[in-house]
Amino acid sequence: MSFKSDAANLSSVKTGLEDLAERILAVGDSYADGADEDLAVRLYEVERNLLSAGRRLGAILKELDER
Repeated sequence: MSFKSDAANLSSVKTGLEDLAERILAVGDSYADGADEDLAVRLYEVERNLLSAGRRLGAILKELDER
């Protein structure tokens, strides 16, 4: 595979991660003020991890673009 096709695939994955993070955040927010606040905290952790993975992919995409 070429860098260009790899970058396109990874870019799609990055977009998917960002979408998942938004959706998980929305679910977490729905639990934040209730008796299940502990669930919200764990969902927020998942959201942070997804955003971190997206940032890492962004850095890789930048590196691929420079090659």
